[in-house]
Amino acid sequence: MDDFSDVWIDQCEAARDIRDAWGTRKALGYLLGEKLLNFIRASDADPLWAAKLPLFAAEIQRLFSHDELRSYFATVTHVGAAGLQSGASQGPGDKCRGIGRLFA
Repeated sequence: MDDFSDVWIDQCEAARDIRDAWGTRKALGYLLGEKLLNFIRASDADPLWAAKLPLFAAEIQRLFSHDELRSYFATVTHVGAAGLQSGASQGPGDKCRGIGRLFA
């Protein structure tokens, strides 16, 4: 990696390892709830990060099926230190659901 905005590449690799060890939901929580959300925040302030956001989203779509992503976003409840958590929905205003639009 020649630029810190390419950190998403290593994060996607780590998500593969997490999925193998602890399952898809944990991998999605790590990658979407923690890493992608932080990347989106950074992209708000830095055009270089913003330019790489579509690459990150495309890699996530390559790693996880549409059904896995849809199922995950359907049960997202909040964003916190533990990332996106599954459980009862908080409704359409939930910030987490906005991330799902990247994968629609």
